[in-house]
Formats: sequence, C-alpha cells, structure tokens
Amino acid sequence: MAKKLALKKYVKLKIKALEASLAEIKLHEIKTTKAQVALNNLLNDNAYVELLSDYFGKLDSEATVWANADYPKNTNYPESLVHPTVGGLMVRSKSESMIAIALSEQQIPFRYENLIRLCAMQKIKSI
Repeated sequence: MAKKLALKKYVKLKIKALEASLAEIKLHEIKTTKAQVALNNLLNDNAYVELLSDYFGKLDSEATVWANADYPKNTNYPESLVHPTVGGLMVRSKSESMIAIALSEQQIPFRYENLIRLCAMQKIKSI
C-alpha cells in the first residue's frame, strides 16, 4: 500500500511539473509569435525598410554587385515564401528570416536558395 501511495504522489507531482512546463512553452510560443508578426509587419512596410537601410549596412561595391546580380533560384513551391526580410526578400521560414536579417545587419552578402550544380569528379589514375 505504501508503494502505491508513493507512486500516486510521484505521478501527481510529475503531472503538475509537466503542466507547468507546458504552460511556459505555450506562453513563450505566444510571445515569440507576436514578436515575429510585429517584425514581419515592420519589414512589409517599405517606408520602414528605407529608414532602416543604413542600419542594415551598405556592402562594398564588389559584394554589392555580386549580391544584386541575377542568379538561378529555386522556383519550387513559391507559395511557401511567406516570411519577409530586409529589402523585400521573401523566405520560407522564420528561422531563415532571422538569418537573412542577421546577415544584413553584419553586412554579409548572401544569395537565398541559389541553385547549385554538382558534378561527379573523375578519378585520376596515379602512375
């Protein structure tokens, strides 16, 4: 009987601890979602993006040319490009949006979903 009572007490406390953890996770998720929505709304406003352009930095001329040049992009599932970043770039996830913003803040040029062509290397026979 004592073992069953001990187990019962443990299970009750474990459930309370898990419920508290779940509540914290939900609260964090709500706060994160609200903050991301506010950021997305700001980045959808061209006036704000223009005002923030100095903050996101200017790339040197060679990097600017490279970053702004046309390049082959992934054209699959364009409907999933729903998260805005700096300069009107749309990406597929909140994480990608945060990465693009961080890269821009640090003045690091990048290309989003640049197609990569992989070629098989030929084996070279040694003599």
